[in-house]
Amino acid sequence: MSRTEVEMLDHTVRLLNMTSCFCSSSCGRERMKLGIVIVPAASISSIIACDSSLDFAPPTSLPAAAYLFAQLLTRHWSSHCTADLMIVYIRSWNPDRIRKPFIVPVYS
Repeated sequence: MSRTEVEMLDHTVRLLNMTSCFCSSSCGRERMKLGIVIVPAASISSIIACDSSLDFAPPTSLPAAAYLFAQLLTRHWSSHCTADLMIVYIRSWNPDRIRKPFIVPVYS
């Protein structure tokens, strides 16, 4: 994301009365929590390595892999942060550096 895009997103989040998922316990308790994860590069083989249950049914497309990756991130961070909305932005895919960005919203 460019700096302008991040600033626009930050401005929108404030207008919606949301707060960061990682703020201190005293801030924003009554607000919705938003988590934004920017991933420079992901790979289907790494996603499979993180979740052994995928050994028998690996994702066969980039959209399926992006969704699974977002679910894995949500599970990973659930003990630290339960965001009402987590937005996962994946810029590219390895090993071929496929420049096909995905934005995956995860609601909880």
